[in-house]
Amino acid sequence: MKAHGQRGIGDRLRDAANRWRPADRRSKARSQRRDGAIIGVDVADRRSRGHNRNLVPLLVTALAVGLALAALRIDLLRIRYALAESIAQERSLLDQKRSLTARMRTLRDPVVLARRAEGLGFARPEQLIDLPLSTASLVAGANEDASVLASVSAPPPTESVRR
Repeated sequence: MKAHGQRGIGDRLRDAANRWRPADRRSKARSQRRDGAIIGVDVADRRSRGHNRNLVPLLVTALAVGLALAALRIDLLRIRYALAESIAQERSLLDQKRSLTARMRTLRDPVVLARRAEGLGFARPEQLIDLPLSTASLVAGANEDASVLASVSAPPPTESVRR
């Protein structure tokens, strides 16, 4: 026999199962609604109010995340278009560089330069003087170069020389 105040496992399981049953308030409210007396009865479910409060921040967060993703996608598209434009500009600049390099090489051609000089009326020099490029050799050999320059006679001026 059980002592007074002690409960068995069956009693405890029954109490736990009763706790998980729908609240008695609901069944009371349903029975009152059937009778027609719904005045003063709270028909709102308390759990749904809590879900609504949690749903609004969730929706706001989802909207903010969606807008952020859209902004990132737009920035990515803008960067891709700028990259494509830069690549096209690079190609055109490389083509321009190639054409200018080819033109420079044709202008440096000695035969072409001689023809242009003749066309412009330039005369060929009678004597060429090779000067050193470094300043150290200019200072060291200044006396020697001065004597070479003094011994060289200047060619007579011609009328066809342009200034």
